[in-house]
Amino acid sequence: MIHFGHRSGSRRGHIVAAGSGQSCRVARHLPNRPLLAIAGALFLLLALLWSSPLWAHAALVATQPAAGAVLAEPPEQVSLTFNEPVAPLRFQLLTPGGRALEPAALRHQGGEIQLRLPPLEEQGSHVLSWRVVSADGHPVGGSLLFSIGQAGAVASAGEAAHAGRSLALWLARLAVYAGLFFGLGGVAFRALSAAGRSGEPSDPSRCALLGLVLLGGAAVVLSLGLFGLDALDLGFGAWQTPEVWQVALHSSVGLALALALAALALGLAALWRAGKGSRGAGVLALALLGLSLAASGHASVAPPQWLSRPAVWLHGVAVALWLGSFLPLIAQLRRPQSADLGGLQRFSRLIPFALLGLLVSGGVLTLLQLDRFADLWSTAYGRVLLAKLSLVALLLALGAINRYRLTPRVLNGEEPARQSMRRVLRLELVVALLILALVALWRFTPPPRNLSLTMTAPAVFSQLSSSEASAELKILPAAEGQGRALQLRLFAADQTPLAAQEVHVVFANEAAGIEPIRLAATAEQGGWQITALALPELPEWNVEVEVLVSDFDRIRLRGELSLSP
Repeated sequence: MIHFGHRSGSRRGHIVAAGSGQSCRVARHLPNRPLLAIAGALFLLLALLWSSPLWAHAALVATQPAAGAVLAEPPEQVSLTFNEPVAPLRFQLLTPGGRALEPAALRHQGGEIQLRLPPLEEQGSHVLSWRVVSADGHPVGGSLLFSIGQAGAVASAGEAAHAGRSLALWLARLAVYAGLFFGLGGVAFRALSAAGRSGEPSDPSRCALLGLVLLGGAAVVLSLGLFGLDALDLGFGAWQTPEVWQVALHSSVGLALALALAALALGLAALWRAGKGSRGAGVLALALLGLSLAASGHASVAPPQWLSRPAVWLHGVAVALWLGSFLPLIAQLRRPQSADLGGLQRFSRLIPFALLGLLVSGGVLTLLQLDRFADLWSTAYGRVLLAKLSLVALLLALGAINRYRLTPRVLNGEEPARQSMRRVLRLELVVALLILALVALWRFTPPPRNLSLTMTAPAVFSQLSSSEASAELKILPAAEGQGRALQLRLFAADQTPLAAQEVHVVFANEAAGIEPIRLAATAEQGGWQITALALPELPEWNVEVEVLVSDFDRIRLRGELSLSP
């Protein structure tokens, strides 16, 4: 049994762990300023998460029929092709009349999914809603629109947004990281530095580590359920649905969380008993922690995986040893001045190796995820990475102060240096927590290597002209989170900019049996544009630009447009 007590006139409590025979004091609360710093920074991160779009990590690169296609006959099947292997989750076809149909059969191999459709009798626009799990363990969802006979109004499924699910996912992941890196990392640090062995004084950090390990275990179970809800795009009310847990358990995320739970269980065993057995359990728990991180996630599946997965393992182990040292060191520095400081001495010898592994593995993973240097500020993933690197630099600076300025003085018995080191370590705890909060945001941001797959096509240019006017068309390739876009500039006969009230662009291909697709353009500075341009994947199109100059004056420009690279 674990219980909390309180002594009159003291702000400290104690925790008694049944079977341990020891009573551990809870360390003093952090000063108000660091607590306010944590609260303020986490609030900003929550605001960033809540206001930013959430990106998936696998990309749909081709469909058959193509998005927006108008077909003369109902298709017998639909195929979806992704840039990496995916696992199918849920598919639903919404007819123009609002009926929801399930696919008659499904075939899946790697990144290719083929769906055999039931007989379709209605004319008009159909929407296939799909949801899969990408190779890095993140759910991906989207819709494919195609029409039979002619395009029409699109029926709505009426699904409501599930408020708070993304916030819960982020908080649960942050709690898992706290349990793994602060809790389990502290257990591994004690094991490697020989803290907590028989004959050594009781370690006041033991109960704090115990609480963090238990927090991590609870967060792992919570994360598993939340992942199942997110994968199936369900609300909190479906928590008890067996399918939610089955989907989670059979994914790479389920494997990673199972390894994390096993590592935390070993850490709990290492805390529960002293002696040589605890040291072996702590080291094995550290190895399992690295395996858990390498089992799933966008960093682990980056090619080549023979390099990325070991790099993730090494990075996780190094981070755990570094961050896990903070609580045991703070506890050791709170002991009387005459107490043994062997843990601090061993840490000073150990930490250079951990930091070397951290920097080497971190550099490898960064190179694998970024396609170009500009990705650091031009993508959401890069901006999170920049913020993380800034905080890591601050953490390294604080660590250098401790190691090179304060450690020699502490080992010489100077009490002011002890107090200064405790304050610096508490500040390092705050900075480390903010780093973990940033890392948890990567759950919602795709690495640039994924984004680049939808950005490699070149822009397409075309020019239409008549005796009255001319038009320059520029079709941009799919960009981050968007489809193709069309930019249009209009000129009068004397090549001066042409003012217009309305502009429509009509795409047609009679040879392919596609009726004209008429799209309205919106005015922008210096021209007109059509965003999210969804056209069937055909190499050639007949294009007509309709320009309403005034209520009595309309200009039509016709020509051909080639979308071939």
